[in-house]
Amino acid sequence: MGAHEPTVLRARLEELPNELPFEVTTRPMMGGFIGYADGRAFVSISTGGLGVKLLPADRDRALTRPRAARMRHSPEEAESMRYVTFSDADTADDDFMIDWLIVAGRSAPPKKKRQVRRLGSRRSGDSGFYRKERPMSIGFRFTAEFFGQPGRNLFC
Repeated sequence: MGAHEPTVLRARLEELPNELPFEVTTRPMMGGFIGYADGRAFVSISTGGLGVKLLPADRDRALTRPRAARMRHSPEEAESMRYVTFSDADTADDDFMIDWLIVAGRSAPPKKKRQVRRLGSRRSGDSGFYRKERPMSIGFRFTAEFFGQPGRNLFC
């Protein structure tokens, strides 16, 4: 497939949300866009086309369509393992696209919960305060043992 204009494909995706059972939003990402179904990534839009993110069984079924292919974000990049692009004729067909976007939206993985990073390790005996709870210091605190002067703390 030839090069596509991501903004045109994004406009095409934004034409269809009234027919879809979920909210569709897009965000710019690395020269293209990522489409979200209720906050979960389900399409990728780039110069490689409008790629629909599918599970393996659905992906195999989609690749049986004429001119369907694994997505390439650009000609020099490797094929995507998860995204499939369809022919221009299929992409222009509302009913066809709605059916595949519903499949992709319903199978999109849930958003991952962000974990709070802990400081310290369990092996060292550090209690591992959460970053936001740990007090900020401007320098390093050296204890008396460091300089061999008991009872004295120094700040650098």
